[in-house]
Amino acid sequence: MRGRVASYQLPQLIRPIHLSIHPFCQAYALFFHFQLIFQLFDISPSNSHVYKLLSTHLFHEPSNLTFFLFNYSSIFTTNNPSLPKLIVFIQQSQSQTHTLPTKPFKMNRAEHIAYDMVMITLSVSLVVLGIILFLACKKKPVESEETLPVKLCARAYPLTEVDAATDGFNHRRIIGQGRLGTVYAGTLEKEEFVAVKRIHPVLVLSNAGFGFSSVLKWLSLAQHPNVVPIIGFSEAPGERVILMEFVHMASLDFYLHQNQDGASLLDWNKRFRIAAGAARGLQYLHEVVAPNIVHGCVKSSNILIDVNFCARISDYGLNFLAPVEKRGLVGYVDDEYWSERRGGGATKESDVYGLGVVLLELLTGKGCEGGLLVKWALPLIRETSFSELLDPRLVIPSDTKPLVRLAKVASACVGNSRKCRPSVAQVATILNNLETEVCL
Repeated sequence: MRGRVASYQLPQLIRPIHLSIHPFCQAYALFFHFQLIFQLFDISPSNSHVYKLLSTHLFHEPSNLTFFLFNYSSIFTTNNPSLPKLIVFIQQSQSQTHTLPTKPFKMNRAEHIAYDMVMITLSVSLVVLGIILFLACKKKPVESEETLPVKLCARAYPLTEVDAATDGFNHRRIIGQGRLGTVYAGTLEKEEFVAVKRIHPVLVLSNAGFGFSSVLKWLSLAQHPNVVPIIGFSEAPGERVILMEFVHMASLDFYLHQNQDGASLLDWNKRFRIAAGAARGLQYLHEVVAPNIVHGCVKSSNILIDVNFCARISDYGLNFLAPVEKRGLVGYVDDEYWSERRGGGATKESDVYGLGVVLLELLTGKGCEGGLLVKWALPLIRETSFSELLDPRLVIPSDTKPLVRLAKVASACVGNSRKCRPSVAQVATILNNLETEVCL
């Protein structure tokens, strides 16, 4: 019994939907019915007076249509010859309607439930169709050019502000020196720490007419977790300064070759993570930034390590300041770099070579030594003499397969010509897989 009551009560719950939709269905049916009559008897909007009065009366008093037509037939007949036909048609329709049996139709309970279910189905179908049409026709908001996220390019700082941030380029604020210039720890307004690279005066004079500000604005568009962003720059007669985000730790070169305890802090897991992070950063510069950026000098001193031991590439794209300066570059670029006939200069392939040298440093714990590292390590990798190759300051893990794969990737980067060298995307894919396999 409960089941019958429940099945009967279900239509009662949704009956208000049917009752709310029923008047609209009647209105639409009446509308289309009268439109058909207008077409059959040639009563169109062109007969504006007839059409307006007849339409109004049909919708308000459809039952008194014959009375209305007889009262106004003298007015309409002259302008609309089809009206007498309409009067006859309606009279016949109404007479036939009145002669129909007037026995009221009664539904039993099963028919009543079936009727309610049909109406429920139609009502729900209309609601679902309306929702689908709403979602299909709903347009995604198109962001205007003003609301689109815009990458902020490097800001031009007055030299006086940079001078104040570094206490007049005080030697006590020096945190690094390289082939392009000296790096100072600076403090801007609002206690913002920055790394200030002051380009060597000789290089400034040799590039006096070069578009320094234009290049720095382009390079500052690079925004990636494995890239040190360029914040600003400053230029004046005889001065070129670059402001970068301050990374609160040292470079990879410092950890591996300068700090006695640094190598022990970089266990194999961290070294795999650093290798993958450096590859991701270089891949971003090569393939994502538009126009693409060639680093020009990928080496361990240009890979900074933050507090989470995440590798971040710095000094990218600055090779234009010292294109022929060999100091600090020999050993990190291939032989083709120095040969104009063989397509020399900084290219993506030369960057991959430098990344391969960095991988060898991570594996062996040794420095580049002007290219001697590559000549020493390649034969050991081919002979699979990994006990001699790997950093002796770390314990060799029981599973050496990841280290073997890392050594093979490094060998492919430094042991092939530019045409046969893998792309940075291929290298990054392998190193990312190794990082996932070892560190997770």
